[in-house]
Amino acid sequence: LREAAKEREGARSRSLAGLCFLSAEPTHSELDENRECGRCRIDWGRSGPVCGHCVLEDTLEAHELSLVSFRRAKRIEEFSALATLAPGGDPLLNAHSSRAGGGVQIGDNAGATRNNQGTAFMDDVPATQLLRLLLRCVTQHARTGRPLGPLALLAAEGAADLLLLEAARRELRWARAQWMAHADLLSRLDELNSATLALRLATSAELSAGLSADEARYIVIPSELPAKRAEHAAEREDAERELEAAVGQLRYLKTVAAEQTADT
Repeated sequence: LREAAKEREGARSRSLAGLCFLSAEPTHSELDENRECGRCRIDWGRSGPVCGHCVLEDTLEAHELSLVSFRRAKRIEEFSALATLAPGGDPLLNAHSSRAGGGVQIGDNAGATRNNQGTAFMDDVPATQLLRLLLRCVTQHARTGRPLGPLALLAAEGAADLLLLEAARRELRWARAQWMAHADLLSRLDELNSATLALRLATSAELSAGLSADEARYIVIPSELPAKRAEHAAEREDAERELEAAVGQLRYLKTVAAEQTADT
């Protein structure tokens, strides 16, 4: 139990140290690192090293696993094994799929995975289970009417530890909320940077290597330059018309408001 408490305290210290490092005004180096991250920006075609924010996520997950464990439902395990051992050819699995309406696929990643760790799959870590078992034994011993002796101190310390564990779980939820808020901040700043990014012509090296889907948004191939100019000219004309209509509507509403104020 002491070793488990020491492990929890170390994981908590690392998590808090990482959270304290987060800033409401991320530096340019942090933004650049996050923009090229091969984990959280993989949907945008990025393949750079894992950013510090994703490393902090791993730290928070290690902290969480020092407090709770996640189990997998028994039936999910059974059908997952069937799908793994006999994919597409097991009569029992096919029969189950037909009873479920067809098209049902049970993979080996069902249950408590990285994105599916709710309270339905949450359980105490073995050290906490042992602590609860010891406290139940002490309680049963107290009901016999015999003196507790040193067990009384053990019961008091165990109850205090359980309260501390509940507080640590609540603290972890707030820590994850702070992590998510910073992730949203980084995403918004990246979107702002993308919105203000100027177009430029592709270099010879970029043409030889090929452009990713993200780079194609702001890097123009020379042969497409006339079409891009026509496209942006049309978009500018549409924007100017919309702006003129909005200004005219605003002018009209101001006039109506002034007339109503004068009447009153």
